[in-house]
Amino acid sequence: MVYYCRLGPIGLQTNRSSKLDYALNSLMTYSIHSGLITSAVSLGVAVTYACLKDNLVYVGLAAIVSKLYSNSLLGMLNARIHLRSMVYDGPAVNVNEALSESSDSAAV
Repeated sequence: MVYYCRLGPIGLQTNRSSKLDYALNSLMTYSIHSGLITSAVSLGVAVTYACLKDNLVYVGLAAIVSKLYSNSLLGMLNARIHLRSMVYDGPAVNVNEALSESSDSAAV
């Protein structure tokens, strides 16, 4: 994924904007960091299971892996607003604020 993101969209290699480059670099950095952490803990689960079969240490690490996967997914979903505002010129729209404003105006 990182390789293809570095190439960029086909036909736009020469005239990509700095905002798009920043968003792609942020996306690549986040995906590498979250992927390294989850794969390191997953490797730890495999090693502890192989070495300590009589012990249940790997079960605790397996519980951590599931939380790491869910946190990386939620972190990526939360980062969309910031990345979208970096690429497009308009301000980022926060859905929670928009819903609260519409409910406030409907109550009046």
